[in-house]
Amino acid sequence: MERPAPPGAPDLDEGRAADDPLRTVRLLRRSWIYLSETVRTVTAPEGLSPIDYLALYYVDRADGLHPSTLSRTLGVRPPAVSEILDRLEARQCLARTREEPDRRTVTVRIRPAGHALVEQLSERIASSLARLFERLSPSIRSVLGPGLQEFVAMLRQQAAIDGLPDVVQWADEP
Repeated sequence: MERPAPPGAPDLDEGRAADDPLRTVRLLRRSWIYLSETVRTVTAPEGLSPIDYLALYYVDRADGLHPSTLSRTLGVRPPAVSEILDRLEARQCLARTREEPDRRTVTVRIRPAGHALVEQLSERIASSLARLFERLSPSIRSVLGPGLQEFVAMLRQQAAIDGLPDVVQWADEP
């Protein structure tokens, strides 16, 4: 995991992001790290990691989800998804069921306790993020969301051209 440079260290990302795609990607990664830590401050008291929360969030939003789809959406390998699902199932937050007639097919569904936890955490996360975004100028806020939506749309189009799976086909990011 990338850590912020210590105070006084040189900024290795000097330059304008608009003119340097690598810098832009590094800034997006740094942003994701900081945002993940913000989410962790909300999920940790509940005994969840941010990835546990995201798994619950996606399962809650879907009407039954296959573990392989969750693996692609979370960007983690299937064994890691199995561990995440084991933890959440042990907490009675979700259930894995075998489908008829093909009992090899497993579907993950949210349970009432998991739905309640997702709703509670989502509200708290939204509140924490809103406090951060309020610190941005209105002009930046007005272009940040639309700009990122356009960027993601372009990435999805390129993935389709490259024959890659659409990992965000239904994933409404929290």
